[in-house]
Order: sequence, then C-alpha cells, then structure tokens
Amino acid sequence: LDLTQWSDMEQRSPPGNADLGLVRFCMGSQHLAQDHATLLEQGVTFLSAPQPTLDGKADIAVCVDPDGTLIELIELHLDKW
Repeated sequence: LDLTQWSDMEQRSPPGNADLGLVRFCMGSQHLAQDHATLLEQGVTFLSAPQPTLDGKADIAVCVDPDGTLIELIELHLDKW
C-alpha cells in the first residue's frame, strides 16, 4: 500500500460510487472493537461505531481518510459462515 500526499494540487471532492477510481478500501481486522478505539484516540473520523452485518457473519466500521476515501474495517466471524 502506497500513500502519497500532493500538497501543491487543489483539493477536489471525494469520488462517489459512480466515479472511476478508488471509492472504498476494505481492510480486515481480528479485533475490530480494539482497533476502532485505538484509531478514535488517534483522531480518525468514523461514520459509525462497529456494527454487525444483517446476517451476523461480520462486524464493520467505516472511517474516512484525509482525502475523503472511505476505509472499511471488517472483522469476519468465520464460525458463523
């Protein structure tokens, strides 16, 4: 994963679901509640606290990077698959 910052470019709004390019990035977590708490302490903005999926097979939390890209953190409950 390569993160780059362009400080001399004008800011644009984050892409939407119908736009080309990266809209959402998903990363797995083995301890979502703990990761969520740690990231909150570090100033990361979350759209919500970790929530279970409708089928209960995973918990998901979504945060926003400085450029507005959505980052989905997911903890799978493999015992429920």
